[in-house]
This record gives sequence, structure tokens and C-alpha cells, in this order.
Amino acid sequence: MRYYQKITFVLLALFCLPAWAQQDEVILVDHTITLSGDVIASKQQAYESVLVKALLMASQSIASPELFQSNYQLLREKFAEDPKSYVQDYQYLERTTRGQQYYLKLKVDPKWIVLKNKLADWGFLGFQSKPNIQVEPFVIHQKEHQKITTSGEYWSSKVVSHLRRMSLPAKTVEATSQVVPNTYTVQSKIVRSGGQKVEFAFLLAHPKLASKQQFVLTLDKTTNEDMMAGLITLALIENIMPLWFESQGNQRVYEVRLQNVPQYALQQEFKKVMQSQRGIVQSIEDKKYMRGATIFQVHILQESLDLARFLISLQVSGKKIEVVEQQGRIVAIELR
Repeated sequence: MRYYQKITFVLLALFCLPAWAQQDEVILVDHTITLSGDVIASKQQAYESVLVKALLMASQSIASPELFQSNYQLLREKFAEDPKSYVQDYQYLERTTRGQQYYLKLKVDPKWIVLKNKLADWGFLGFQSKPNIQVEPFVIHQKEHQKITTSGEYWSSKVVSHLRRMSLPAKTVEATSQVVPNTYTVQSKIVRSGGQKVEFAFLLAHPKLASKQQFVLTLDKTTNEDMMAGLITLALIENIMPLWFESQGNQRVYEVRLQNVPQYALQQEFKKVMQSQRGIVQSIEDKKYMRGATIFQVHILQESLDLARFLISLQVSGKKIEVVEQQGRIVAIELR
């Protein structure tokens, strides 16, 4: 009976991830599969599925709930590319084989800072300000055994659909050399699609860019086309948003004084925590050292951010941050 209860729990977890996974906690997660002819490959697949599920549980405590729910399958596909790169450590708690059923339970410790940074890069923490994006039809070089849809309009509309699902204003446009004010124009080309891979090349144009920015993305052809378009969208966000922040000058500079903390290691731990707040904190630099205190210069990306309220939401080595004084852009804090 206990075995079937576990299977029921796993099936429920696949469709409704629990909300109790908190940041910086170790996550307990399990998975059951039916073994195929290749037992070793099946068990490896189960192990990777457990890691992906743990990362999704961890992401649920960080990401925007709306963006997480509407793009859950896309995020799962992104983690499945290389789940181990987001995991600090893991421990097997149980491995059981009953007939063709293989049950696996792990304790997973994610790389929380890496995970939060990547979620911010992909847009899953939300946007305080949003660039306009227009996508031209993809240019497709005809190749033998292409095995993908060869309509450029099809690909551009798919990508725009995913951009909108990520809450970004986007539209499809015909290929044009016209510069549209305050808008990023995406020019795309499928340059290679033979074999098992599809290679996409992208150019990003904006009136404030001295030259077009370019990057390349290679995807596995076994990925369905809608999911390919979603992965392209995350790559576009990862490349466009830093340019957007820079072009808008969307940052503020504060002086943060961490006082009554004589331990240098703890001062630097505060700095590390601030550096992990990607999408919110652009940079933090040591400005001045004093006895028991350090003054940091902090560049904030978000114009509407209430820095004092933001700081008290953070923890440094298990200690809460308390704002003891604020005068304009000078903030004094202590650890409690």
C-alpha cells in the first residue's frame, strides 16, 4: 500500500509542484518510471528527471508566479538541457526496483545564486520596464533533409507568441531597413539544419546601438518546434535586456553602510548576496573601510525600487538586515 501511495504523490507532483520549497533550503523530491529495455539509460533518465523536478520546485519560490505557471513547460525544457549545472550537491535517499517500476528519492541542494541569476537572465523574475520588440520573418537557407518548417513567418510568429507569454510587448513585422524609435528589431536566420542540430543566427538592431548585436543558438532537432521557439525567446531576452537597461540609463546609485560588523568575511558575504540579485542590482563595489563598517557603492537597475524595503527582505549568513537610517541615497544597515 505504501508503494502505491508514493506513486500517487509523484503523479500529483508532476502537475502541481508544492509551494513549500523555500530559498536556500535543501529539496526532497522523488520520481517513478517504468524501466525500458535499456535499464541503465532508464535509471539515468529517472535521475535527471528528479534533478529537473527539484529545480522547478526551487524556481517556484523565486520566479514570478504568473510567468512560472504560464511558461512551466519551457522552463522544464531549459533545465533538462543540463540540470547538473544548477545543482550544488545531491544525496540518494532511496532507490527501489519492484518489477518494472523504479522509484528514486533524492535530497537536492541547488546552486541558489546561479539559479536565481539565470531566472533573472531569462526574465522569470519579471520586468520593471519593458522594451518594445519586433521580429522579422526568419531567413531560412534551404538544406537537404531539413525536416523543419520552412516558413519564415511561421517562426517569427511563434517567437512573438512566446515573448508575449513572457509579458513582453512584441509583434511580427515584414523585413525592413526602417529604424523604429525605441524598438529592438530581431533579424533571424536558420543557417544550418542538417543532421541532429539546428543553428540559428540573430542580429539585434536598436536606434541607440552603434552596431547590430549578434549571437548564435544551436538546438537539438528532436525538440519540437514550439519548444524551439520558446528557447529562442529565452535567448533573446537574455541578450536584449542588458542592452535595454544600458540604453535607458535605468539605474540609481546608492551608498550602503554596513555597520557594527567587524568581520571582513561577513562584510563580503553581504556583498555576495547583493551581487546575486541580478535584474535588481547591477553592481556593488567596496568604497570605504572603517572600523567595524564598510561603505558600498550600489548600482540599482530598477527605477521604482524601494531599496530599504528590498534590503530588509534579504538575509546574510542567516542574519536579517535591518535599516537603521536612510538619508536620500545613503542607507545605513546592520545585521541582526
